[in-house]
Amino acid sequence: MAKLYTMVPRAIGPFQGLDMATRYAFGLIYDRWKLSDSDRNRDAFTDAYGVYCVYDRQDIAEEMGVTLPTVRKAIKALIDHRILKARRAGVGAAWRYYVTAFALLHLDDEFAAALCGITDDE
Repeated sequence: MAKLYTMVPRAIGPFQGLDMATRYAFGLIYDRWKLSDSDRNRDAFTDAYGVYCVYDRQDIAEEMGVTLPTVRKAIKALIDHRILKARRAGVGAAWRYYVTAFALLHLDDEFAAALCGITDDE
């Protein structure tokens, strides 16, 4: 069953200064990335740079109800803020998105906390 919501980070920490569309784009990519980092999928979605997800920019635009240039601008802002890294798998291949450790340390999310080794006791 598809999730009924997407986590959109508040405009604090590394997300400060980012508009709602950019934070929404991150939420969509982060949800997809969490699937890639699950025990069942991690081996298939890990390369020399870490765990990645594949998400077509046109699909992100359709999900958000915005244009492709808006998605490109959002992804560039996320990269500029060191929240995401993006690499092409090859010429004409899909983009691979990597959520940075910097971003994970600032997410108020049980999944991110577990990845960073943060417990409720800290």
